[in-house]
Amino acid sequence: MNNEEESRIAAEAAHARVRQQVEQARRSAQEAAQFADDIKLISFTATSGRRDISITSDAGGVITAVRLTEEARERGIADFEAELTRTIRAAQLGAAEALVEKMDETLGKGSSVTDAAREQLVSRFSEPTDGLSYR
Repeated sequence: MNNEEESRIAAEAAHARVRQQVEQARRSAQEAAQFADDIKLISFTATSGRRDISITSDAGGVITAVRLTEEARERGIADFEAELTRTIRAAQLGAAEALVEKMDETLGKGSSVTDAAREQLVSRFSEPTDGLSYR
């Protein structure tokens, strides 16, 4: 084999590696775009123990819906405020946990990125939520 042939073979191998890397980058970009779309769809609704307050949160912790029944009006203001706050936090925590689950699916369980996100989100939204139900 002469130098020219060796150079051609090396160039073909290099081109094949570049094509493979470009394809991998394209797949990674598609997966990232799909992940971003999936995150936008995450929401979680928490309902108070008396079922008179329901709050829905998206994955970023933004409250997207508040539903109160007539029975909620019968609560004292302090009780209503406390239950509303607990239910909001429960909705935010549930949505954050759903986000972390999606990250586990995408990045794999045990990913340092997922673990850091879990720690940050749970500490941000955790609070005792006794008497609440989730859906």
